[in-house]
Amino acid sequence: MELLIIPLFKVTTECRNDVNIIESLCKWFMDHYGICPAFFIGSLQEAFISAFNTKMVKESRPLLIYIHHGKNIQTHMFCLNMLCSMIMVEYLLENYIIWPWDITDESNKHMLIEIWKEMFSNHFPVDLMMKECPMLIGVMRRSSEEKDSFLASSYEFKILLKGDILMQTHRKLNLETLSDILFTFKEEFDENEQYLSFNFIKKTSLCWDIILEITKYLSLNDAVTIFPIDILRLLREYKARLPIVEPSDRFMKTMIKNIDNEQIVSLHLKENQLRSTMELASASIFTNIISVTLINLQHVNQINEFQTCFPNLICLSLYYNNEIDVHRLCKIFNHIQNPIKRLEIRCDYILCSHRHTSHFFSKINNLKFTIEYFLLDMTHGSMTWINNCSQYHKTCVLMTTTDFIQIMPNIRYVHLIVNNINIDKLLDINNWKGLVMRCHHLEKITLKTNKSISQDTQLTENILKIQQELSNVRQRIKFHIISK
Repeated sequence: MELLIIPLFKVTTECRNDVNIIESLCKWFMDHYGICPAFFIGSLQEAFISAFNTKMVKESRPLLIYIHHGKNIQTHMFCLNMLCSMIMVEYLLENYIIWPWDITDESNKHMLIEIWKEMFSNHFPVDLMMKECPMLIGVMRRSSEEKDSFLASSYEFKILLKGDILMQTHRKLNLETLSDILFTFKEEFDENEQYLSFNFIKKTSLCWDIILEITKYLSLNDAVTIFPIDILRLLREYKARLPIVEPSDRFMKTMIKNIDNEQIVSLHLKENQLRSTMELASASIFTNIISVTLINLQHVNQINEFQTCFPNLICLSLYYNNEIDVHRLCKIFNHIQNPIKRLEIRCDYILCSHRHTSHFFSKINNLKFTIEYFLLDMTHGSMTWINNCSQYHKTCVLMTTTDFIQIMPNIRYVHLIVNNINIDKLLDINNWKGLVMRCHHLEKITLKTNKSISQDTQLTENILKIQQELSNVRQRIKFHIISK
């Protein structure tokens, strides 16, 4: 049988303080394992500051204390097969601050006991014996609910690994189970940091009435993150209804089950979140959703599931970071099964389709008789619309828009929002007359711009002329422009 020789870390006479000991340990790891986790070089107190005194909550990382014993074969195998594996080194670099300490030498053991008492005002929680190593201890700030005058330390810890035993789960130690326990502790740390950082009741002494007023301007997931867990009780008591905006998977897994489904009335999601959001929560949680906003939807077939997932959906809003073409809009129409009443599109501008609109519209097999309100917001794009119309129509965007609106036979309200330089391109009287003549239920057309029109005589005259012409077609039709 081949004799296993355990590499032994020796404390030299130069190792007189924390920094010297950890630097020597790092060098020893590199010499014997070829790789070393990103150990924090400094005192434990400095490690605490680095971990918990960040300005942004999302930059905070829990502190992981690693206790090493060079004469322990378990420690050697742990370092060789797990701690120094590339996947673990990369994970710890991104998610933890690691403070190591070696207790092979008896003097180092006593140093750690004194360091621990200084930071936690208590004795080390276990006997520092060789058989207890390797040891991993996770540290986080103590939650507000657990602080009291008898607890001198502001920190709490959990022993995650002792020897070959995972203390929280008692599962067999391997790379997978170690990763699971570290991931779980990191989640607990993140939730605790959010709670501590945004505990407005403790920090500002806000009354519940003011907090309830603040939540009106927040998404539901933000409200749960910012305020204590009691916010759910308050929101339920007052029957407050808030949107869920781009929720994390962690929120959907842990918090969504604590929320009354009557409080969830709208979703705001990126396309890549749509599938996971619906899979991570029970179907019943979305039964009261009446509004869905999707960002940069490309795979339009996902809309097929809306009728099942969102049976009460009445408003669909599509947001694109660039332009969109009529062909894609028509494909979306064909996949909408819900009897929606409101359709909103936000984009840079609508691409020219002339004169292929009749071809696109002929493929629509699902006219939206239920839609009564249509909003098109084109204020977030470039300052000018590119005039690339194949038929050289000066009002190409308006023509394409009015052609599209006509596939909503029962439309009653049209609302267009543009930037200040493009308002003139929406004042072609023939396009608006054609729309009013074809959409018999149309009652009101509103154009909104950030351009002041009070001093523009020509623009004012054009608006009055359009109003007059449209009233000749239908007396009660309203056409007006809202400006800043």
